[in-house]
Order: sequence, then C-alpha cells, then structure tokens
Amino acid sequence: MDWEILRWVVNVIGSHRVTANVSKAFLLGLVLFFVIYCLERYYGAPTRQYRSRQFFHDALYWLWTGGGLNRLVLTSVILSFMSDKLSVLKMDPLHGLPTVPRYIVYWIVVDLLAYSIHRWRHASRFMWAFHTTHHAQEKLSFATVLRIHPVEFAITDLVMFVPLLVLGAPPQSWLSIYYLRVFMEAIQHSHLPWRFGPLYYVFVSPMFHSCHHSVSPEHHDRNFGVTLSVWDFLFGTAVTAEQRPARYGLEALTMPTLASSLIAPFHVLRQTYWSGTDRRTAEARKVPAS
Repeated sequence: MDWEILRWVVNVIGSHRVTANVSKAFLLGLVLFFVIYCLERYYGAPTRQYRSRQFFHDALYWLWTGGGLNRLVLTSVILSFMSDKLSVLKMDPLHGLPTVPRYIVYWIVVDLLAYSIHRWRHASRFMWAFHTTHHAQEKLSFATVLRIHPVEFAITDLVMFVPLLVLGAPPQSWLSIYYLRVFMEAIQHSHLPWRFGPLYYVFVSPMFHSCHHSVSPEHHDRNFGVTLSVWDFLFGTAVTAEQRPARYGLEALTMPTLASSLIAPFHVLRQTYWSGTDRRTAEARKVPAS
C-alpha cells in the first residue's frame, strides 16, 4: 500500500517547478538526516527510528509537504478563488522600515501566530482530529516535523497567509522564515539531548518540545512554541522536565500505515461530532506497550 501511494505521489509531479521543489526538499532532508544522525550518534541518542516503517512514512510526508505539493494541490487552488477579495487586506504598515528590523518584526509576528495556531489545533475539536496525524507518531525523527495531514496544512497555510498579507511581508521573507522554521523544528523533533542552557526559556529545544509529544498527562497541551519557547512561559503553557519522555504517541489511536494516517482523522471527526465521544477520549494519547 505504501509503495502504491509513493508511485501516485511521483505521478502527481508533473511540472519542472514542482519537481525542482521536491528535489530541494529531498536534498534538504538528506543534509538534515546526515547532520542530525551524526549528532545523535555522537551523543549516544537512539537512532533505531531511522530503520522503522514510521520513518519511511515521515519521509514521504517530508517530500509531499516540504516539496510544496500540498500547496499546489490545495492551498494555491483555494487562494486563486479568494485572491481578488484578499487583495484589499494588504496594508503594509511596516513600509519605510529598514530591511533588517522589518524582517525581525515579520519573524516575531509569524512565530507568535504559529504559537497561537498550534494552541488552536489542540483546542479545536475539528483541528485536533487532523492534528492527530502529527501526534500519532511513536518514533520521533527530524522528518516528523512535516508529518502534517493535508487538510490541517491547507487550513493553517490559509490562516497564516492573511496576517502576512496585512503586514505586506514580501514572498522572499516568507521563504526565509519558512526554511528557518523547518530547520529549527527538525532539530526539535530529533533525539538530541539539547536544552540550550539558559536559552531554554527563549528558544524551543529538543528537550522542551519532546514533552509536547509525551503520553504523560502532565505534558498534555503544553509547550506549543514553534521557534520561541518564551510564548509558553509568558502565557502559562510551559512545562519543564529534566529527562525526555519515555514514550510518544496517542492513547488507543495508532496509525501503523500511511493510509491510516490520512484516513484516521476523519474517523476521529465522526466520533467527536456524531458519536458524542469526549475530545479527551478521542484524543487517545497513550501508546500501547510495545
């Protein structure tokens, strides 16, 4: 089944531009794999996740999401119908600021927005259903960062687009912010034992973010920060831990195949809205003992 989906993904890549984007995502993933794998070996961190089927699934998500295929198939199509109406929102309040301060403001605003959207993904029953695809991963790796359900990614893309349009952020700033976020979040999903010392309270480290994927109840709905952990400490959603969690994933909700990671969220939606299942029951955070 997995290889059939892979062949379908390859067939979807029809233009040279898309092929180039997927190639860039592949090369970036290869570089990150080499760097992070070597660092994990150096620190004695687990590397068996790279020999699992789950990592293969994450790698496919990496190519689909990082290669821009999700934007091509969903986001760009939706925006093409909305472009005329959205154009009135372009206010560009930062016009006239020097380039560096303007980019810093873009970056801070985007990160605060990303933190807020991440909290929304957990608070909204609709968004949580699709966010389970990301949280169902029991063997975290750097590629887990782009393990995002296509529906969730498209909605998030659209929500992020409007504030950036209002700010008048040029596309080149979006691209630089995007690659910086992917690089930082890839490290966060690794098994590196980094805490960043006193910067633990400013930037999201692998130790900080590992709690977000924990099955332990005290870690649920905590540590939402994307690049800056300071938002969690400011808004009371931070939790600290001296050791990485023992297990990751969701209780009573596993997604062993690539197809299940795409279909299961719709079952969660059905249970949540039509079966009267409590959100915390549908969320199912504890992985079965291996």
